[in-house]
Amino acid sequence: MARLVRSTKLLLRALELIAGTGAALIGLFLFARVLSVTLSLGERLEPTSDLRVFLMLALPGIVIVVGAYIQSVRNRYWGFLIVFVGVLGNFVFIVFNAGLNYYAVAAQDSWTQFAISTDLFLTTFLLGVAVINAIVSLGFIDGVGNEGLSV
Repeated sequence: MARLVRSTKLLLRALELIAGTGAALIGLFLFARVLSVTLSLGERLEPTSDLRVFLMLALPGIVIVVGAYIQSVRNRYWGFLIVFVGVLGNFVFIVFNAGLNYYAVAAQDSWTQFAISTDLFLTTFLLGVAVINAIVSLGFIDGVGNEGLSV
């Protein structure tokens, strides 16, 4: 029984790391997509506005993957707090971003619509897995050690 619990714990930690990496890659994709549309319209790149777009679209995913790494590989339960902050940022700046969603629907950009939908699924799934991993890391489930994910 303890072996099953340990293997389930390792699976959940691996899923957290994979979902966190996916959320970061989707954020980077959306940033690159916005930049490519801007360039295709003939507009010049402006460092201050491009930095804001990067901070809104890519940074929450990067924060998520860092928190997922700390929680799943380094076995620090406080990594959940970093994941939680990243997930909140991801929901606010990507999923519930009315401007980005309006652009995706109005321009009939199916790639951006798919990325936003996938990001919603991944971050919701990630939050659930991160909560379970935090509960397990704090020792609320008997018979589970605190070993980290082997890399």
